[in-house]
Amino acid sequence: MPDDELNELLRNASQPFRAPNEVPLTSTPSKDGPIEVPSVHVLPSTSSTMPRVRSQPVKPDSGQVASSDSDALRILLQASAAAESLQKRFTELNQQRSEIAAEHQQLAADRRAFESRAREFAEQVARDRTAQRELQAELDQRIARVATQEEQLERQTADLRAAQRALSEERVLLKQSVKAELAEQQSQLEQQMKLVETERQRVLEQNEKDRLEHAERMKQLDAELQSERDRLLEKVRKEVSSELAQLNREKQEWATQREAHRLEMQQQQEDLQQQREVFGEQLETEQTRLREEVEKRRQMLLTEQSNLQRRYRFQFEHLGRAREDLEFEVRELRREQQLFRTERHRFTELHRLRFHQLEQVRRTLAATEASLARDTRIVERSRTAALADIQKQQRRAEEERDALNQDTENRLRRVRQQEVNLAELATQLEERSQRLSRLRSELDRTQGEILEQRLAVEEARESLFRDSSLGETARIRLEQARGDVQSFFDRMKSQINSERDKVESLSAEVTNRQAQFRQDRAALEEWFLEREASLNARTSESVVEELQTTIQQQQAELSRLQDRWKADRREAERSIRELLDQLATIEMNAVRAMPPRGQATNLTESEDGQQTSGHEDHRDAA
Repeated sequence: MPDDELNELLRNASQPFRAPNEVPLTSTPSKDGPIEVPSVHVLPSTSSTMPRVRSQPVKPDSGQVASSDSDALRILLQASAAAESLQKRFTELNQQRSEIAAEHQQLAADRRAFESRAREFAEQVARDRTAQRELQAELDQRIARVATQEEQLERQTADLRAAQRALSEERVLLKQSVKAELAEQQSQLEQQMKLVETERQRVLEQNEKDRLEHAERMKQLDAELQSERDRLLEKVRKEVSSELAQLNREKQEWATQREAHRLEMQQQQEDLQQQREVFGEQLETEQTRLREEVEKRRQMLLTEQSNLQRRYRFQFEHLGRAREDLEFEVRELRREQQLFRTERHRFTELHRLRFHQLEQVRRTLAATEASLARDTRIVERSRTAALADIQKQQRRAEEERDALNQDTENRLRRVRQQEVNLAELATQLEERSQRLSRLRSELDRTQGEILEQRLAVEEARESLFRDSSLGETARIRLEQARGDVQSFFDRMKSQINSERDKVESLSAEVTNRQAQFRQDRAALEEWFLEREASLNARTSESVVEELQTTIQQQQAELSRLQDRWKADRREAERSIRELLDQLATIEMNAVRAMPPRGQATNLTESEDGQQTSGHEDHRDAA
């Protein structure tokens, strides 16, 4: 029936699209008989929605022609509606395709941003790992430094004991040297007194009053010197005994101080010896003025005595300062030991906390390494594509540069040809100048011959003029010869002038050609520079524009990554501050729980062993 056919046609039109160019329509047989329905081929078109109908011949039946025509018209209308629906679906498909392309571009941009962010995150992870390695290395170095300092402390205690033994031995030697030095000084003073006494006796007759005063002064000086010597000896004995008791507590620095003290004493002995020698020389050279000499010697003795007092006082003060320094160093050593123990305990706690923190960071990094690897591969593909584009641009620039070089080589060949022509012209000019020089030499030779001939003519003229009968004929011949010579010289001069004009014209031509050659060369260089500058500007501008666009994109992505990195960094800083606060509380509790100074050494020694074993176990576990 026609209604059933229309319903079936509608169902076929509502089904999914299967053929873009042709939609065949077939009819079902009716009860009255078979009816051939024309097959409709629908061709999509943008200008008209009506389908193109290709009809087939219909075999009319007797009595059903009008009904079949109406059915065919309805079928055609339904086919046109189906074609319009198909055209709409085509437009919708095109819109979906464009939307998919836009989404693909957006996905590519997001992928590039994610790649750059992954690259930044990988760099941050690498920096964090290097910082962790540096921190671990620094911790190991500090532990090794503490161990070396403990070993140095043990060596210093051993050296201190050895120094104490050496100091006790040196104390005996120093006492003996002081006694020997005092005895030597006393003997020298006695000898000097004897010398003064002898000189005083020698000048006794000259000034009795001065002798008496000198004797009284010498006696007073002897008494004062003896009393001062006894006092100094007693004082030295007491101070040396007290200082020797204190020197037992000195450390390794006493060795260097002892060496400096020995050098100083040696220098003082040398100074005393030099002063004594000068004093003896003055006694021997200044015998004429006894009063001044005695006064000077007395002053020298007083100055020497004051120098000795100052030296002894300086030595004792130096020993006192050394004792104070030694006590201060001992206190500092104990304090440093206590600080080392607390520092080691603090480092152990810090290492434990950082180990837990590193475990957390390691877990977070392990989660991101896989995504970073994928992002790295994507970045590598994009980088290869960018490098391919840059290589294409470089090849284009190289082709243009090769063309420019070819043009430049052609111009250079022309310039070289001009140079060859100029060289040939220069050789011709050289040949002509040589010919002129030859002509000049011939002219000089001819002038010499002419002068010789003139001398001969003059001699012949004189000989001819002696005979009066032959004077007229000789004068005529002489005038004729003179005219011949003048004509010869005129011809030579005209020939030389013509050659000179030719040479000058050739030199002017060569100068003009050289100037033209210089101008052509300058113009060629300027043109070459302009072409090269334009080529560089053209290539560099395109590359710079592309680079600027890529840099701007990367900067935008970098700013986003920096914001994210700053947020992560703030979070990490917050966690680090919390850890530092925990460390500070632990240190404060440790300081409050620290035992007194007398018990610190025993407790710290026991804690050192425990902390060292705990630290080694912790390092093995890590």
